[in-house]
Amino acid sequence: MQSATVSIDEVFQVQAPPDAAWKLLTDPAVVVRCMPGAEILEERADGTLLGTLKVRLGPTVVAFRGEVTPTFDHPMYQGSLAAQGADGQGRTRARATTGFSVAPGQCSGAQVSLTGKIEVAGPLAPFVRTGGAHLTRRMVADFSANLAAQLETAAASADDPPTDGNVAPRPVPAAAPVNGFRLLAATVLDLLRSGIRRLGALIRRPAPRKDHP
Repeated sequence: MQSATVSIDEVFQVQAPPDAAWKLLTDPAVVVRCMPGAEILEERADGTLLGTLKVRLGPTVVAFRGEVTPTFDHPMYQGSLAAQGADGQGRTRARATTGFSVAPGQCSGAQVSLTGKIEVAGPLAPFVRTGGAHLTRRMVADFSANLAAQLETAAASADDPPTDGNVAPRPVPAAAPVNGFRLLAATVLDLLRSGIRRLGALIRRPAPRKDHP
């Protein structure tokens, strides 16, 4: 069976105090809203989560079903996730271990760090092997943007509390599948832009002088 491994080593900034960012990162409902295609099916008493992650590849939607076991060190603002799952037919299996932490960032914000690896075995392994690292960075970028939006919403709610003293429940939208081809296209564009910048730097670089005798 083919297999592929993708490493995770990403850092991003959010404009919120570290304690506020940590509170959202340890709320499963918030994490699900920030991760396209994810959905929680059950939360067990021991904290283990059962859920699904849907990935759209053209006309086909692949749904991974599995479990996630989180651990949190609240005083240190550090945690980890251990996940494993398989698609509906059991042909592709995935395991992931991820560590995350929150620290003071720039301009009174917070810095979120993610480290770990994802192992995929089965028919999707070649796709992961080809562009897995770039797709992971793109998904982290989408996640950080969604998390920043959640923080802004939470801050706005805190500044404008309901007049009757009741807090309205947070709506949870339907889980839309991750569009693998859209992520791949965005990744290709990022690579092209990076290549064009490097080419431009080479063109602008002065040619070495030749000293004549």
